[in-house]
Amino acid sequence: MRNARLPFTLALFLIFFHCTTYSQANRKQEKRIPLFTGKYLIGIQFNPLFTKDYKTAGYIAGIRYGYKISEPVTLAAEASGYFLNGHISDLSQSSEEYSGLSLGAIGRYSSPARKRVQGFLELSPLYHMYLKDSTATVQYSGGTFAFYVAPGFSLFSRNRKFSFDLYYKISTQTFSNSRHTIVAYKLNYHFK
Repeated sequence: MRNARLPFTLALFLIFFHCTTYSQANRKQEKRIPLFTGKYLIGIQFNPLFTKDYKTAGYIAGIRYGYKISEPVTLAAEASGYFLNGHISDLSQSSEEYSGLSLGAIGRYSSPARKRVQGFLELSPLYHMYLKDSTATVQYSGGTFAFYVAPGFSLFSRNRKFSFDLYYKISTQTFSNSRHTIVAYKLNYHFK
């Protein structure tokens, strides 16, 4: 009689074990974030630049094209410019430094790599061209090399095609609001 209960108990235990592991495997699969969907990205930026008394001094706009080498590493090229709004209260810069165009290369490291919210660090050398606004045309009035570091975080959409970046940019270049730092945001589209 004891020997008859052992196979029955063992069979019940195996059925129970199989049912619990099967249901847990299905639940984990449903909650998992989809794999990275694209190696390429296009990013668009349009941010106001604020003075010390929180008035809008100008705007910074940019476009970025990037390639994801691996899950955490992205390389990109970016063109951005900042432009005077006309409400500058700090006149420490010369008037020709109020607007300009920058071209740069970007290296970015993201962590944790496959999550919907990721922290990142960007490094970028760039060349900035100062534009002088005369009455008839905009003229090139010199340029300089600069460098920036930008820690921040990204929030990905559920399907991983869109991401929103919020970051703090620390630069050697002086922006039109007479500062070397800005809080910026960018919207990115990821594709294959």
